[in-house]
Amino acid sequence: MIIETDVYNEVRNLQLTEDREEILDRAVALFRQFGAHAVIITGLPMPNGLLDPLILRAWSLTMARDRSALSQVPSTDPLLKKCLIARESFFWPENEEGNRPTSDLVQVLRQAGTGTTILVITGIAPEQFQGVVFLVGSKLPKDCRDLRCLEFFTGEMFKHLDQVGALSKQRQGDLSSRERRVLELTACGKTAADIAAMLSISQRTVHAHLQNASNKLNASNKTQTVVEAIRYGQIGL
Repeated sequence: MIIETDVYNEVRNLQLTEDREEILDRAVALFRQFGAHAVIITGLPMPNGLLDPLILRAWSLTMARDRSALSQVPSTDPLLKKCLIARESFFWPENEEGNRPTSDLVQVLRQAGTGTTILVITGIAPEQFQGVVFLVGSKLPKDCRDLRCLEFFTGEMFKHLDQVGALSKQRQGDLSSRERRVLELTACGKTAADIAAMLSISQRTVHAHLQNASNKLNASNKTQTVVEAIRYGQIGL
């Protein structure tokens, strides 16, 4: 069982340092204390992007020696896709069920850790940074109270990394500020004519922004473009 006072004390310790590597060192040490044999602290990639450039820390004996396997994990990986829609922590089971597609990231994680259970702490990070922590271990906590403690710590870790300027809000394939604004107005039900008048641009330019956003998000129509923009944290409601 996780001792809540240990977690809160470690959060206070995080807030006493502005050094990125020390913050990440403390985080890995806490995750190890509670059963992790491998840890990845990272952001989530945009469509057509890769995971590797967004990794803040990848810890285990295997990962410390070789990051090449991680560098090949695409944004379309099933585990990364699940992270985009998850609203709380979840476990990835030892055996993929039914027709679940094979995850390259799962294979890398299982090779890096001595345990087969994968705990994913996701959905808690500053705006425009979709942070996630992958933990691998055979004795990771499963009690709901323990998981809430780890979620709290992870959220505070990301917030503090953001406060000290250690998080990059730029991802390959991010929408431009004008593309975001056009999609926000589209999500509010505005027509191309409405948006053109509001932004003092032509309707052709509005459609161009929508098409560019659609291409970046691998979306097939306007509705899917809005949905994917929300999913990837590019716009809010």
